[in-house]
Amino acid sequence: MKDSSYLKMVAEEWRLFRDGIPLGPTPTVRRLILDSWKRSRDALGARDPIAGVLPLRGEELTRKLDENRELITGAGPVMEQYRALLQSSNSVFLLASSDGIILYRHGAPGIIARMEHLDVGVVATEDREGTNGISLCIMEKCPVEVFGPEHYNAKDHNWCCVSAPLRSGNGFFVGVLTVILPLEEFHSHTTGMLVAAANNINARHQVRDLLDDQQALFELCGGGVLLLDPQGGVKSTDAQARALLGLPSPPRQIGRASCRERV
Repeated sequence: MKDSSYLKMVAEEWRLFRDGIPLGPTPTVRRLILDSWKRSRDALGARDPIAGVLPLRGEELTRKLDENRELITGAGPVMEQYRALLQSSNSVFLLASSDGIILYRHGAPGIIARMEHLDVGVVATEDREGTNGISLCIMEKCPVEVFGPEHYNAKDHNWCCVSAPLRSGNGFFVGVLTVILPLEEFHSHTTGMLVAAANNINARHQVRDLLDDQQALFELCGGGVLLLDPQGGVKSTDAQARALLGLPSPPRQIGRASCRERV
């Protein structure tokens, strides 16, 4: 974590910035954060950036969740596993879509109840929430850390936000994995564990895309194809073989349906 002297100086610079006072030629705040502050101020104004935030609700939210159902299903168990490993009773894991909409949360119920501005359906982009880990990860397509007063939103100044990109098996950017925890509970291993969790999810996508490719090849071969394991069990089939043998269709694999962007 950034040391306390850095955070104190950034907190003062945040106050000056929000009051419209120039920070000088060599501000303490990181360039990545300052640039985000500027974009946030242009979009939200100088004060109360979340006053008018309206999350997705009803049919609009249902459609967004359905569009990302495979991502949610694949990431959920990993989020639960890594939160247990993190050993922070006050942490919350967030899963966001490639366009910054929060799809799923897992964490301390008491903390979640205090984070209405990070509810499922909230659009966590800079023009809606100001500087935060999700929005910066979407822009940078790499892991990012945002500490306390580096957030544009004053409500987040006691929190640390670490985010990492999620990709499909063929490299397309599909979402963001984030952990939020109190600033004093951030440790040197927090970012590494969050990135490991994101890599775990990405590896699952790679496996599922390979299975999709295998199935597509089987269907192109035609004539009834069976793939057997060393014990003679059926591992995979094409549609004609399933029809001949009365076998059910394979479950749909997670992968390409959620693809948005490749960089």
